[in-house]
Amino acid sequence: MQTLTFTLETDSAFNAKHLSDFLKTLPHIKSVSTEKLLEKLSDADWIKPGRPATNEEFEEMIVASMKGKAIPAEASRNRTLKKFEQWRKKNSK
Repeated sequence: MQTLTFTLETDSAFNAKHLSDFLKTLPHIKSVSTEKLLEKLSDADWIKPGRPATNEEFEEMIVASMKGKAIPAEASRNRTLKKFEQWRKKNSK
């Protein structure tokens, strides 16, 4: 199961309820929950959903990720193709 978190602004609680009720009617949606956000997200809350990272923050994340378990692009490509082929075999029945 995949869990997604959305931060939405509406002009009224009534409209938010209608959106929530509509999402619940979609057959592929398992559950919907809401919570009232008391204050808007600030730039200091960049890790929270609802505020996109700045270019500088993206650069920091890329540098941090490269210090860890970086693998060459060709090895990553081969691994992805292998997993895709396994998936294809499993789901083509």
